[in-house]
Parts: sequence; C-alpha cells; structure tokens
Amino acid sequence: MAPADQLEGVRELTQLAYGMRGIVLLVLGLALAASCVPSTPLVPATPAQAGTAVASSTARGIGTASGSPPSTVETAPPLTSIPSPEATVATRPLTPEKFDRVLRPEYGACGAISPSGGLVALQDFATSQVQTLPKVVLWSSTDWSPLWQATGSDLCASLQFSPDEAHLASGIKAGGKNSHVIVSIRNTRNGAYERAISDFYDALDLSYSPDGQTLAVANSYVYLYKLQDIPRYTSESSQVREIEPSQVLKLADPSNFIGASQFLPNRNLLGLATWDGDVLFWKPGDSGPAYQSDPAAGCPPDRRRDLPHLAVSRDGSLLAAALCTNSVAVVEVENPTSTSTIQLPYDPLVIAFHPDLPVFAIAFESGVGLWDLTTKSELCVLDTLDETPSAIGFSEAGKKLLATTQQGSVARWELSACLTRR
Repeated sequence: MAPADQLEGVRELTQLAYGMRGIVLLVLGLALAASCVPSTPLVPATPAQAGTAVASSTARGIGTASGSPPSTVETAPPLTSIPSPEATVATRPLTPEKFDRVLRPEYGACGAISPSGGLVALQDFATSQVQTLPKVVLWSSTDWSPLWQATGSDLCASLQFSPDEAHLASGIKAGGKNSHVIVSIRNTRNGAYERAISDFYDALDLSYSPDGQTLAVANSYVYLYKLQDIPRYTSESSQVREIEPSQVLKLADPSNFIGASQFLPNRNLLGLATWDGDVLFWKPGDSGPAYQSDPAAGCPPDRRRDLPHLAVSRDGSLLAAALCTNSVAVVEVENPTSTSTIQLPYDPLVIAFHPDLPVFAIAFESGVGLWDLTTKSELCVLDTLDETPSAIGFSEAGKKLLATTQQGSVARWELSACLTRR
C-alpha cells in the first residue's frame, strides 16, 4: 500500500475511535442520571405539609343540589418532605360522598339511623315560643331524599327506630310546650302520630326490645312500657293520659343513677350504664341486676361523662360503653369481667358496631373514627365538615356509614378504602 493510502487509513480509524468514545460517554451519562432518580414513588401531601387547607367551611357546598362536597386542589410537597403512604392514609380525613343540610334548627337537632341503615331521622332540639313546633324529617339514605316531614313535640332528647323500622319513637325533655308528653311514636310510612306516653321526667334515652313490644325509657331510672298498653291517638292535639310502666328499674344505691340502656339481641337482657361508670345487665321482670361490670374503674371522677352512651353488637355478644373521656370500654356479655379499653385521641359521643366485621365507629366533636376491635387501632377518620355528629350507623351491609349532625345535616361515606386497611 502506498504511503498516502496508509496515511488516509490512519485518519479514518482515528475519526471512528473518537466517534465511538462519544457514544460510550453518552451511555455512561444516561446511566448515571438514571441512578440519581429516587425509587420511592411520590405520594400526596397532608394539608399541613402542602401548606394549604384541604377544604374550608365556605367552599364545601353544603346544601347544594348535588349534595356532594366539591373536589379540592392540593399543592405538591417539596421533594425533601415526601411523607410515607401509611402516614398520609392515617392522618387524612375522608370526605363524605353525600352531605346535605336537612334541617336548619335554632338550637340543634337529634338524630337516629334505622337498623338497616335505609332510613335516617332528624328532629329539632327546640324552638323559641314565637315559632312553630319543631320539625321531624324522615330521610331515605338509598334515594338520598326526604320521605316526609311533620311537626313534633319540642325539646327533643332522643330518637329511636323500632327493630322492624315501622315506627320512630321520639324522647322529649319535660317542660316544653307539650310538657306532659315524654315520648311520641310515629308511623315511618307516612309520619302519622300514633302513640304517646305522658309523665313528668326527661326521656333522655330510648331502646326497643328485640321483638319491638317493649320500650325502655332511661332517666336516672329505667321505665319499661309495653307497646300494647300505650294508647293510640289521632294527632298531637289529643289529650294524652298518663299510663303506668310495666316495671321501673332502680339501683340499690340512691346516689347512682342510670343514664343509658340497650336491649341485647338474642338475649332477654337489658344493658345499663350508670353515671358512676358501672355497666349492669338486668333481666326484665327481675328485682335486681343479674350481674354487673365496672369498666370505668380506672377512670378518674373528673373524667367521667355526664351522660353515658351504650352500643351493642348485632349478635348481642359485645357491649361498648362511652363512660369516660378519651376511651371506650368493650364488655363481653357472656363474661362481663372481661373488659378491654380502647384509648382514643378524642372524647367519644356515640358508637355503632359494624354488622359483620370486628369494627366499630366512634363519633367525636368534629368527625367519626373507624376502629379495628382486634388490633385496637384506628383505620381512618371520617370528616363531618365542622359539624358535630348526633347519631351514626352502617348501611348497605356495612359498606357505607351514615351520620346525622346536631346542625341538622345528613352525611354518607364510602368505606371500602378504610376497611381494606384491616
């Protein structure tokens, strides 16, 4: 080969080598850049981390035609403060899928959820003397619409559906416009006023027997009324005559009073909670309680609730008692000395058991917590949009939770995201 040809070949090989080195450097640079990308996926920030509020009371759309809260806009967090997915799930309240203002009470409203969760009832606490009698509203949780509305005796203290959901009993505080009426019973089909009980004490808590034939009215004592003995009336203007209860349950200690009662399904027993923190089990007809438990023994007197609350599981095996602030006691009915206490980050108001799972809901001042009874851990928090729950209950075989609020609203949450965390 001639020297000139040899020189030209060397030049071509040199250019090819420089080109190959560029490609190698490019590949190495891309690999290094890929290794710098974090492997942890980005997750949404909590409101505090994002620096913005998830929702505000002026932008929630309460009373809108759809009844559903509007979507919210969130700011992405800085790359250096990405929380773990578990922490985000546990701290973010779940917004209701439905939320509507049903009443606009002057002083507040009491509420009730039917056993199946298909019906929701609300009634005004009270109204001033210049206004009409308070309203009672029956709401369908299935169609999400009112079924009927009626006037009602004032100073509502409690509401309770019968087990077959055919009747709604309203407990009244004595001293209102109809001061002689303490319980009124309506037909849930049309709101017709059917029965009433006359006396001179506050009906602070109501409970139907499993067969629906006996109504327990609690206030210091527990008064048992047979439904067949309660006279029928055609309207609230009817003259209601006083009747005697079939039995009055009184404690031996005159300074210890009964504040709440619940009939136990599948058992001829009535669960009672006292102001001193005791839980008693009383068989109707007996002269005294069959046995009792003291789940609030470790609760200081200054932390005892003024008015206790009871809830019973569907099979009647467990009784949950809100006797002390920041805790709920769960009592095994067959072994009442076996009591477990669940510590809470808030004060419990009302409780509801899931129909099938070892889960219960606990309402507090501004929301509802869903708790796993097995692990004693909170699954999620349901946001009541700055309103205070008055009643809670499960619907659609435990797939959803309903709540009424003291401000007169009805809320519904989808629970699939919460229940899958068990």
